[in-house]
Amino acid sequence: MKKFIIRVYTNWCGEDNEYTAIAESEQLLKPIAEDLAYENFSFFGGPGEILEELFPEEEEYTEKMEAEAAEIESEYYGYSIEEWDENIDDDWEWYRLIYDQSKEISQTDGAVIEEIPGKLYEIYAGLAGGFGGARYIETLEFDSLESAESYAYDCVVDIFESHAGHNGIISWAECLAEIASEYDDLSSDQLEQYADQKYAEEMDNWISYHAIEVE
Repeated sequence: MKKFIIRVYTNWCGEDNEYTAIAESEQLLKPIAEDLAYENFSFFGGPGEILEELFPEEEEYTEKMEAEAAEIESEYYGYSIEEWDENIDDDWEWYRLIYDQSKEISQTDGAVIEEIPGKLYEIYAGLAGGFGGARYIETLEFDSLESAESYAYDCVVDIFESHAGHNGIISWAECLAEIASEYDDLSSDQLEQYADQKYAEEMDNWISYHAIEVE
């Protein structure tokens, strides 16, 4: 058996993820990586982003428009599979192990999904408004509900920051520019402090997250 790292990404900055897997060959992991890449692309709103690029003047999309966008989705996301290098890569335990072919747990296309023991929580995170609110992310083991909610918060912050500056969500730089235009007697440190506060308020208005214990 060999160790691999699977990296999934989209054409937009900050929308990537990394997983580890144990399998006999890279070929075995390709369908798994493809599924992970598309899930990542969908989670970050990739289909909607393509529609906006193709039809920027439209407020509502027809089935024909959606079909046209779906035909080119594969051009907007991808993945890579590399054999794990102990001398270069980070701590193996830091990553989430998605598949382990060496364990007799549950079979999927010749690979095996890692069984997660203990207390499990479903993690939900997303943006309000037209983004649809909190959506299911994954199910993981945590010591407490507080730990699960903290992880959900980290997830939603990543989502928010990936959209900042787009789709009506202002970025930190835009907050800074707005503060600077309102106040001309503040030092750079004060401007950044006010920008931090404004950015945090903007985030609070958008984010939605929670965790649910699996019974």
